Amino acid sequence: MQEAFLHFIWKYRKCGSSQLELVSGQTLTILHPGQHNQLAGPDFLDARIRIDQTLWAGHVEIHVKASDWYTHQHERDPAYENVILHVVWDNNLSVIGKDELPIPTLELQYFVPQELHPSYEELLRRRTVFIPCEKEVSTVEPMVVRSWLDRMYLERLQRKVEAIQEDLDRTVGNWEAAFFVQLAMGFGTKINKKAFAALARQIPYHVICKSRSGIQTLEALFMGMGGLLRSNECADPYLIQLRREFEFLSQKFDLKPRIQERIHFFKLRPMNFPTIRLSQLAGLYHQHPRLLTRCIGTNSIGELHHLFQIAASTYWETHYTFGNPSPSRKKVTSHTFINTILINVVLPFKYAYWRSRGRDPWEEVMHLIRQLPAENNSIICRFRKLGILAPSAMDTQALLELHTFYCRSKRCLDCSIGHRLLGRK
Repeated sequence: MQEAFLHFIWKYRKCGSSQLELVSGQTLTILHPGQHNQLAGPDFLDARIRIDQTLWAGHVEIHVKASDWYTHQHERDPAYENVILHVVWDNNLSVIGKDELPIPTLELQYFVPQELHPSYEELLRRRTVFIPCEKEVSTVEPMVVRSWLDRMYLERLQRKVEAIQEDLDRTVGNWEAAFFVQLAMGFGTKINKKAFAALARQIPYHVICKSRSGIQTLEALFMGMGGLLRSNECADPYLIQLRREFEFLSQKFDLKPRIQERIHFFKLRPMNFPTIRLSQLAGLYHQHPRLLTRCIGTNSIGELHHLFQIAASTYWETHYTFGNPSPSRKKVTSHTFINTILINVVLPFKYAYWRSRGRDPWEEVMHLIRQLPAENNSIICRFRKLGILAPSAMDTQALLELHTFYCRSKRCLDCSIGHRLLGRK
């Protein structure tokens, strides 16, 4: 027996009866189960129940065994003084409250439908190829899936907002500076995102503002802070030029690179080489001062695409790395790459920024992301094979959130799809 299962039973009133009986013999009616508390303190807050003819309002604590109350030392914690009901599976001990009277207790094992717990256990223990409900998920009503995916995308946005807030705190509320860090992470793609973020956090934003008049200056700044100008074996004139520029910037602004995350070239397609992406990032900030302001004020996917359509500098048209010429090709940000930046950086920032200004940006962000095409990766393909379609980037982002934070850890009881499947039992 798991406590999470008991939370599910209480939260969704799967007790099999509207009127229950406490271990004391009194009648219990659940008027509202309360708000599920995922933090410290009682499991459900501000519940409303009726015991016989008396109305009660307060908190509900849930345990597998009643003795867990003392195992967890709740009797010493003031947060549990307002617990009005103790819900347990096995009432192996009477629990005494602060008034020295037994806390009203509901023993669930006598009220839960017999088939419900085996169904839950079978779902969790099933050996699966992809997700626990892969054999049944296609039978869930589309409305249930649609509603849950909306919720998943909102959770994904909120997690990204938390990351944005960390950079806002570090930059003392400088939105443009925080945006630069998150954008650098996006330009780093999966392999170099941590290294690019570390690089960006080392550069005071006022240095970028004072260096943006020339793309070469910004390239020297970004690549120098990333440790890409250190090679002494290469006699490439452009590398030597950037190195001299970076030495000047280092002295002028007292820059001291501290490379904690190594920047990688290995296993990357040439267009994702860090030299190309940093040159494009430099070009972006060279061409568009106050970039975040431009993004926040733009509500057109087409305009955002045009804003991020940036080519690497001229040198990189015939190079991917220093000193190694390659066939001439203009290195322009691709449509797919720009979509990734919009999905993972621009739209979360629009959401975070407007919410901080007291405006609800949910509908606006949803409208924009639904115009972006679905992402294509192995996880999305496997959901598609199970009958879960993803027509837009909003759906693919939601499915990635669902798989990462629910399916992989088998949080079926926290998932609306899992509820619907268990509710049929």
